[in-house]
Amino acid sequence: MLRKFITIKRPAGVGSFRYRGQEIQRIETFSDAVFAFAVTLLIVSLEVPRTFEELLISMRGFFAFGICFCLLLLIWHEQHVFFRRYGLDDVPTIFLNSALLFVVLFYVYPLKFLFTLLFSDNIYGSGHSPYSIKEGQIVDLMTIYGVGYIIIYVLFLLLYVHAFRKKDLLQLNRMEIFDTRTKIYSQAILIDIGIICTLLAHLLPTRIAGLSGMCYMLIAPVYWIYFSRRGKMRRNIVTLVRTDSTDAAFVGLVRLLDADLADRDGADHTFYAQFNTIAILKHVVVAYADAVPVGCGAIKEYSPDSVEVKRVEVKRMFTLPDSRGKGVASQVLAELERWAAELGYQKCVLETGKRQPEAIALYEKRGYRIIPNYGQYVGVDNSVCFEKMI
Repeated sequence: MLRKFITIKRPAGVGSFRYRGQEIQRIETFSDAVFAFAVTLLIVSLEVPRTFEELLISMRGFFAFGICFCLLLLIWHEQHVFFRRYGLDDVPTIFLNSALLFVVLFYVYPLKFLFTLLFSDNIYGSGHSPYSIKEGQIVDLMTIYGVGYIIIYVLFLLLYVHAFRKKDLLQLNRMEIFDTRTKIYSQAILIDIGIICTLLAHLLPTRIAGLSGMCYMLIAPVYWIYFSRRGKMRRNIVTLVRTDSTDAAFVGLVRLLDADLADRDGADHTFYAQFNTIAILKHVVVAYADAVPVGCGAIKEYSPDSVEVKRVEVKRMFTLPDSRGKGVASQVLAELERWAAELGYQKCVLETGKRQPEAIALYEKRGYRIIPNYGQYVGVDNSVCFEKMI
């Protein structure tokens, strides 16, 4: 099955939309049958040619059929993407999908009539086409096509809005929420273009009402502008991934962190390095922007004797120089705090150096307060220690 093949072959890298619908559902199997029937309706009226001239006419009709087929394929693919991304099969989804299938089936013949009529002179020769339309009926034809087009993308918009409302249940991350919004807005663009085209069919003089269909050519440039802008915005979105210290991206960032600290700390670096090993870190967060690791942080248990409050120590906080000032470190720290709270810890503690003013500013901004140096940092003048209840 094509759906299963596409799902298996799709890579699931960081920054991509996670597929929740890994298994093909019955609603999708039914949808595939309906789409197949719709394609059949496009050709069911064609008889086997009895003469070579009839064969040529059938061959010339291939272009009109191809356009109709491609339009149906676009609708099928949009539906496929929705079910792969969200895997929903609740009552609202089934209702909206069923309405979509109904509209697709109903508008197969208007779709075929429109494009066959458009190319009828090329298919049958001038004046020999069995397809005809009166000048006064062109407005009605464009309205029928436009209304069907609008309804289809209204239904897609409602499907994506429904998925967006279930973002917490689906556990959509920031990137996926952004992509869902992008889909919602893109459906709205298609709806707006359909409305403009339909209105133009009524506003233009009857003899040129068919030219209103040219407005559908706006889709390509408008989409190019829209997705270019959304793509730039998407590249600045940070995705947070929970992992551990074996993660290759984390190891690479830590190497850069150690090099930075060696330059800042000078002769004191050897002392600090002994407390910053990563071999036993089980709770690590790596931040990605446009699928590139740009920041990291980790937590490990820190519970000295006679301390009732369960504490974790924040370690290995780092952001690439080019990504600083964009809130990456703040997001990583917030995610580490959430993770610590989920694990039952009540307080975060951490140590940083006086030669890292940007780190001190971050922790103060995030609600950390300076405390006396703890543990191995007692008596170390360069160290500044913080804590925060979570």
